[in-house]
Amino acid sequence: MAGETKKLHPAFAVTNIKTLIPILLDIKQDKYSSWVFLFELHLQAHNLVFLIDGSATPTDLDAATIKKLDALCRQWMFSSMAKDLMLTVLKSGKTAKEIWDHLKKLFQDNKGSRAATLESKFVNLKFTDCNGVDDYCDKLKSFSDRLSDLDFPMNDKCLVIQLVNGLTEEYNTVASFIQQSMPSFDSSRSQLRTEEIRRSQQTLNPTPTALAAAASPVQRQNQRKHRPSNSKRGPRPPSSGNVNWTQSPAAQPPLLPTPSMHHTAHQTPGYSRQPNYHPHWSPYWPVPPCPYPTTPAWQPRPPQQH
Repeated sequence: MAGETKKLHPAFAVTNIKTLIPILLDIKQDKYSSWVFLFELHLQAHNLVFLIDGSATPTDLDAATIKKLDALCRQWMFSSMAKDLMLTVLKSGKTAKEIWDHLKKLFQDNKGSRAATLESKFVNLKFTDCNGVDDYCDKLKSFSDRLSDLDFPMNDKCLVIQLVNGLTEEYNTVASFIQQSMPSFDSSRSQLRTEEIRRSQQTLNPTPTALAAAASPVQRQNQRKHRPSNSKRGPRPPSSGNVNWTQSPAAQPPLLPTPSMHHTAHQTPGYSRQPNYHPHWSPYWPVPPCPYPTTPAWQPRPPQQH
């Protein structure tokens, strides 16, 4: 029928495969399992899994369309590979399935020796070799997945035990709880992340007790020297010696009459005209002496006895 147009397959609308498969496959890095998972997921979304697993082709596709889709699948493979690996498998096969099988052979050859190396790295991994809880757990999970790809699966309990064995002494409390309850790997990771957040908050906001304990003896001594005095405290009484009454007006002596010199001749030698006043100073006489004679001059004198 004239004017009839053929429907285009949705796989031809993909313009950049790197946005859908961000992992770059490299023979020097063990990312084959992750790359396989993402690539198979992309093929399943477009009903193209038959191109790599040898299953039956859909009946609604003709031979020309299948050939074009096979070429498109090979382009996706080459776009998500490193240059050295691409040159290795460039002419290894004429179909997508042949290239797929070649890649599987390259990355899964010598399973025994590869598994032994990965298991050694898995057991010797420590928390101090990582940048945090997330990095530590990611590396453990990556080793476990790669061992599973080599037909050496690692169950969840073994993964949790190795997770606890590689922790430092700072996480002894949460490690003991994980060993007793034996939760899943994801739950253990969540508990460690919570403990890491709590410790980071304590480091950023230390308590006053921790600050006082961390202060050096010299710092504590300087703090005592510069500590402000209590303004409500009154003046301290003098311990001994002369008192400087010019320092505080309230500490000046009471206004009492000062005896003249001829009335103080009987005092001990070394008497000064300016006595040393005391806050509780009292006069020498209960009543100040009168400077005038109390007996009249005209009073007759008593007779003298011969």
